[in-house]
Amino acid sequence: MKFSELYPHPTIIDFEVKNVVDDSRQVTSGDVFVFDERIIPGGEKFIQDALDKGADAVITNIGTIDSDKVYVVDNPSEVLTKWAVQQYPKQPKHLVAVTGTNGKTSVAWFFQTIASYASKGKSASFGTLGIYQNNKKVGDTGYTTPTALRLHKELHDFSEKGVDYVCMEASSHALALGRMDGCKIQAAAFTNLTPDHGDFHGDMDTYFAAKARLFTDILPDTGTAVLNIQKMETWPLSAMCKERNMDILTVGTGNAELAVVPTAYRADGMVVDIRFDQYHEEVSLPLLGVFQAENLATAIGLCLAVGLEWSQIIAGVKQITSVPGRMEVVPAQSQTAPTVLVDYAHTPDALERALQSLKPNVVGKLWCVFGCGGNRDTAKRPLMGAVVQKLADFAIVTDDNPRNEAADGIRKEVMEGCPKAENIGDRRQAIAHAIEHAGPDDVVLIAGKGHETGQIVADKILPFDDRNVAYTILNGEQA
Repeated sequence: MKFSELYPHPTIIDFEVKNVVDDSRQVTSGDVFVFDERIIPGGEKFIQDALDKGADAVITNIGTIDSDKVYVVDNPSEVLTKWAVQQYPKQPKHLVAVTGTNGKTSVAWFFQTIASYASKGKSASFGTLGIYQNNKKVGDTGYTTPTALRLHKELHDFSEKGVDYVCMEASSHALALGRMDGCKIQAAAFTNLTPDHGDFHGDMDTYFAAKARLFTDILPDTGTAVLNIQKMETWPLSAMCKERNMDILTVGTGNAELAVVPTAYRADGMVVDIRFDQYHEEVSLPLLGVFQAENLATAIGLCLAVGLEWSQIIAGVKQITSVPGRMEVVPAQSQTAPTVLVDYAHTPDALERALQSLKPNVVGKLWCVFGCGGNRDTAKRPLMGAVVQKLADFAIVTDDNPRNEAADGIRKEVMEGCPKAENIGDRRQAIAHAIEHAGPDDVVLIAGKGHETGQIVADKILPFDDRNVAYTILNGEQA
């Protein structure tokens, strides 16, 4: 590819592009370095590093660098995508994507579990948890949706390996930046939309527009839109898809074409009634939370959209396990221990859904250990507190990735919405306090970090896994 084909504006200088990279540490002489300051601020040092290493050109949205090798564009990520699509042209036969504020990870996990069973292991997913094939982790992504170079390389490699079914989480960042442009998806799903990422998008309209790109710009007219019709925010999307004469499959736990209805609750899961067309199946699953029934319905909808048979789908559903860090039960050897769950809920809506959905499973009291991250959306802190104040019997506010903020200040803002909470900054002590004081009929929800294995304090990532910590406390082991 010529540089004039890569750079979207007329240029006098032209040359054959050897390679395009988005990490200055990987730059070698003759490369083109692409940098988007919306992803990582303070890019001048990275750009200078690339130039010092012999980059032939830098494409960026930073216009303050005085160099004849620096070329400015509005969206550098689109340049990366253009190169990535050319370099990695192959994609799996059946590629689907899911977007929404909450539920993406569960939908992707359920899809790859079902499709892997149906295809004898030829299914994968990637997103917040990393890259999984046949329920085994095979890599990390760095972001919910990887950068364009990584994304298209992974899709290309999946195709080369004979992986036929892939579900990818589509983040609003990735959609806004154009990372997923060029993805040949058969079906797209939308779970819900609640306030999040206000620091990036600015307002809810812009946030929705970013997610809607999956349906308006990436999903072809021949594709299928799988929409949780119980969520009002999906209605505008339904109208957009109808204008394109696109197939729409409505899913949910109630009045939908494909319904997954919880009919019984246990301490370790629930029984669901799955209904579609003339089909009807009752299945017992190790899942907690009504919203997981919605996520399962969405995943089944995507499976139907790529042509899996109903019998294959139901057989795959019966293989489903809890999603790592998503309403994941921590096993306890003692019969007198409380039920302890770890969940990734880190927005007011996600936390409300988690707590509300646990209530049918709670015989005793409901506890919640939670916090808010530093250097992120501060407006949600008292809102998170208010949710726990309303729904939990006992609350403990603790640290959750304070980053470069004062942790006690973050907790204070959270407790403005939850004055009844105990303030225990040390996360290990907070978890221990809840477990040691909860009764055998109580449920303890440890929210915010889910599958994460580190606590970000200042510029360090300290080893910390809610699941491991809770397990050692529950079972009297040494941490």
